[in-house]
Amino acid sequence: MFDDVTWVFVSVVRRPDEDLTQLGVIGGSYGGYATLWIISHTDRFRAAISERPASELATQGLHWYLASSNGLGREFAWGKPWDPKSRNFIDSPLTYVEAVHTPLMLLHSDEDTETPLDQTLDEFSTLKQLGRDVVFVDVPHENHDLNRVGSPIHRVERLHILTHWFARHLH
Repeated sequence: MFDDVTWVFVSVVRRPDEDLTQLGVIGGSYGGYATLWIISHTDRFRAAISERPASELATQGLHWYLASSNGLGREFAWGKPWDPKSRNFIDSPLTYVEAVHTPLMLLHSDEDTETPLDQTLDEFSTLKQLGRDVVFVDVPHENHDLNRVGSPIHRVERLHILTHWFARHLH
């Protein structure tokens, strides 16, 4: 995944019309996870927004594992969430959180059951403890599909919040 994003980034930086000092990155759900991964592996972006991400795959995996249809987590190839030898730890953005220096906004709806709120709060509280530039936006009474089917006022406000964050950091 990181190689794919890097390939896109390299393609963009070859364009003469791009201001490479003003790059931001944004993603939601898997894209939120990817955003956290990217900013924990490069400082190329001046600002980032991660919406409804999974940041710590062991606890996210436990959520999936316990909710699996067969109760055994058989669908999940990363292994049992409590097994420290599984991919859960290696592939978690939270594992690399100390490397994050990009200003980050985390946005999450409080009724999201796909990626529970603790995933965002773990990343947020850790970055706060590290003294990083991070803000958390909690959207009340919405679920994982805020940007698609959320209440109109919340969808509009979300766009204002995202725009304001990038305007503040990308001059």
